[in-house]
Amino acid sequence: MKADTPPSATVAPFLRNRFLATLATADRAAIEPNVKTGRFEQGKILYEQGGDIDQAYFPLTGMISIVALLKDGDKAVEVATIGNEGAAGTVTGFGPSHAFNRAIVQVSGLMSWLDARHLEAAVQRSNALRNHIVRYNELVTAQIQQSVACNALHTVQARLSRWLLQTHERIDSNIIPLTQEFLSEMLGVRRSTVTEIASELQARELIRYRRGKIEILDAGRLKEAACECYETVRRRTNKYFPLAGDVQ
Repeated sequence: MKADTPPSATVAPFLRNRFLATLATADRAAIEPNVKTGRFEQGKILYEQGGDIDQAYFPLTGMISIVALLKDGDKAVEVATIGNEGAAGTVTGFGPSHAFNRAIVQVSGLMSWLDARHLEAAVQRSNALRNHIVRYNELVTAQIQQSVACNALHTVQARLSRWLLQTHERIDSNIIPLTQEFLSEMLGVRRSTVTEIASELQARELIRYRRGKIEILDAGRLKEAACECYETVRRRTNKYFPLAGDVQ
């Protein structure tokens, strides 16, 4: 199934996405005329599992979930998240590609996108761009591997805390617009489990939950509740795609 047509475009602010910001100057100049930017709403499917990937997406203020669907699509679990540090669909730079998983907008926001044929053409002209994509895909693979270990070994409270912190940093806001039902699907647990844990975190005054929104009240103490995977992924991302002011 092909994803819906992206929304109307505006000028692309390259420096708001790490993948784009860390491109070589020549590579950025090569793709910039074809990059578009617009707002994407929560729940929008960018590409479907088993379908063609015809765009590469670069979140600026929103966030993407990469979701694995089980048989008949009645069950799903999140395997990776992508915010303003990265991109989805860059594999199209190496030629026509099919999606192993679904990519869906998890948090509404601005996103840039580039048609697959333009990215492939740019990659064919630049080894530096090819290596940039390979390095980023290595980072995503490492994140997925970390997620597998995290899901197997860490408590749901630690995982939820990690997930909230990662989202908080990527959208640069203390308020995260997510329902408990959506969170339960992303974490692969029952909704009642998310409700119980969210209530515990709220009682400790780490978060406040109301009407489909989670507000982070104390990020420092929430880090103490999160598992080690939060810092592991953060350090690795900063190493691969640093921005001015990042702590290595």
